[in-house]
Amino acid sequence: MMKKIFPILCVAALMASCELETSDNGDLDGNWRMQRVDTLATGGTTDLMSEKRYWGIEHKLMWIHDYVKDDRGYYCRFDHSGDSLRIYEPYANHGHEDSGQEGGGGDIPVTDFASSKLNLYGLSGLYTSFKVESLTGSRMVLTSKTVKIYFKKM
Repeated sequence: MMKKIFPILCVAALMASCELETSDNGDLDGNWRMQRVDTLATGGTTDLMSEKRYWGIEHKLMWIHDYVKDDRGYYCRFDHSGDSLRIYEPYANHGHEDSGQEGGGGDIPVTDFASSKLNLYGLSGLYTSFKVESLTGSRMVLTSKTVKIYFKKM
């Protein structure tokens, strides 16, 4: 009997000794596929159903990427509170590789928005604020000063 209980006790003790991080993001956490972007100034709409642009949100980090055009994408920090989502501190994803370059390689902070591809993901600068118009377990709609973005959770 003890042989059967011992492994269970070991796992229980190990789990009790670990501090688990939890997210307060609720429905925001997950892998969101961009469906459509409306440009507010012109009233234009861009259908992204044939594209593979994603926002992956987990705990305190966001990974935005395009499986077709830019599979490495960017990592960003974000703050989510009520109906507000602020995205900031983008880093170009270099796969955490040490390229041997001075500075050690790895993910590189984005300092020039114009030369980045962040606009492909609805961001209007290195710091972009959105109003969360709708957020459920399967759909999300965000509006900034320049765009309205529609997402579907994958």
